[in-house]
Amino acid sequence: MFDCPVMLRIKRLSSFPIAAKKNRKKETRSHIAERLPGIKQRSVIVVLLAVLTGFLCIMGIPVLMNKINQPIVRVKVYSSFRYIKEEDVREILMPGARQRFFSVDSAAMRKKLARNPWIHNVKISRHWPDSILVAFDEYEPIARWHKDHLLSSEGVVFKPENTGQFVSLPLLAGPDNRADATMQQYFSVSRLLSSVGLTISHLEMTPTGALSFGIGQVFVKLGQDRKSERLQRFVRLYDTKLAQCWGEVKIVDLRYLNGAAVAWQEAGTRPAAGDQ
Repeated sequence: MFDCPVMLRIKRLSSFPIAAKKNRKKETRSHIAERLPGIKQRSVIVVLLAVLTGFLCIMGIPVLMNKINQPIVRVKVYSSFRYIKEEDVREILMPGARQRFFSVDSAAMRKKLARNPWIHNVKISRHWPDSILVAFDEYEPIARWHKDHLLSSEGVVFKPENTGQFVSLPLLAGPDNRADATMQQYFSVSRLLSSVGLTISHLEMTPTGALSFGIGQVFVKLGQDRKSERLQRFVRLYDTKLAQCWGEVKIVDLRYLNGAAVAWQEAGTRPAAGDQ
């Protein structure tokens, strides 16, 4: 009673779909067979193009890199060259400049330049395709420092080889860690003395801050305290009393409350009148 419906259902499910699948399989195989030569040709073309592209890339990379990474042919140096020679700078730079653009070691070149005691604030940059730009400042010496060094306008103590040619500069001395403070004292004293036509030849600051200076053969002692006030007192004393006999003065000691003691070239020391 239930067998027929089951058999019919099975036949319905198995008859038409199976026939359609068989037909589609035959059709697919036929189409693949017809299209196979075209697919093979395209595959060969793709492979050939890939090989050709790879070959061109391999052959072209060195050429491209040579264009991008060119040898350095120009080194431009910007400086005043007041105290150092161009050939000395060239000798320092050339070994590092004989490179291709991307092989230049700017840091190493900067370090070598900075070893020169005159040179500071070094800047080195590469400019594509084949140039290096170098710029640096030179220290400007304003005084000798402890006879064998120089003191720059920035308060930096440095020691070049040719310090002997700067004997005309004033001689400053003081603690090495107070070079800048000593220089500032020198500027302050120099400005005030220039108002009466005097020029400092040497100046010394002690570790305690006591100050003394020389004007030619005359030695002036300001001491540690009230230096500005004592300096003003010296200028007044020079202008009113000492200018006319300056050649006879040896030492002016201002380490007094209101006056000064003067030692003369000939033996004898006496208070300077008019400033007691």
